[in-house]
Amino acid sequence: MKTLVRLIAFAAVLATLQSLALAQNGQRFGYTATDRDNPAITDHEVYRINLDNPGATIVVGTTGVPQELEGFFSVDGPTNSRLFGVAENPDATSTGDPSVLVDLSPATCGNGGKGVPIGQTGINFGTEAGSAWDPITGVAYSVASDDLNPADGTVLYMINPSTGVATPISQTPNLYLDGLAFGGDGTLYGSDARLSDSLYRYDFDNDVWVLVGSFGISTNEDSGLANYRGLGGSETNLFMITEGDGALLGRLWTVNASTGALTLVGNITFPDGSEVPEDLEGFDIPWKPVVCN
Repeated sequence: MKTLVRLIAFAAVLATLQSLALAQNGQRFGYTATDRDNPAITDHEVYRINLDNPGATIVVGTTGVPQELEGFFSVDGPTNSRLFGVAENPDATSTGDPSVLVDLSPATCGNGGKGVPIGQTGINFGTEAGSAWDPITGVAYSVASDDLNPADGTVLYMINPSTGVATPISQTPNLYLDGLAFGGDGTLYGSDARLSDSLYRYDFDNDVWVLVGSFGISTNEDSGLANYRGLGGSETNLFMITEGDGALLGRLWTVNASTGALTLVGNITFPDGSEVPEDLEGFDIPWKPVVCN
């Protein structure tokens, strides 16, 4: 029944999405932020990644909060999108501040803007986060997982973009996910590039995660997952970033939504070839231009 309701909603919304057909006016950009695992750092840079040339990444603003924002999602309006960041549950490497939802839209403008805190999420589980917004139902979700104790698994939440409050839906033991993205058809995907090196999808009818397939590459890094929906808004083109770890630079990958197989796009660097500071985990590709205010 849940699947039927989602399909009906999809049919009703698809025509509207296709008529708008704005995307990013053909531009293909994703957003991420530095996550330096350092409690002394009270603000973090926000970056814009060119999906076709991740070596042209630039700084556009800062998060405005000391928390590590590891879950990114964007919400479509009539002509623009708004970008949000979800902070992980505090752990030993964080400031100890509670998990919050932040409006990152002002931090994407390229003029040094800062994110604006919306409210506490109430998430008090795990050490990692990932987030995504369903363009079919208009519902935002977030996951929390614990790479220090993966047996506790992953908790999936619904999150209110207006208040930040997160409501738990399910907990899956022995599963580690820290990347989250919705396909253009409303399929929810999760990524684990740390332990299982695999792509998963969520079965809403049975509230369980289902293995899609192996990446075919072992990265041992945290990840951020996002989808480029194409000009019509209904496509599934999964992209994943891996954080960068030690000698490794942050990297951008494409992910085959049917098999899970990874293909490297390139290293995430500034135009002069220098490294974008680690760690890069939160990731989203807004469908429309992000509103700058």
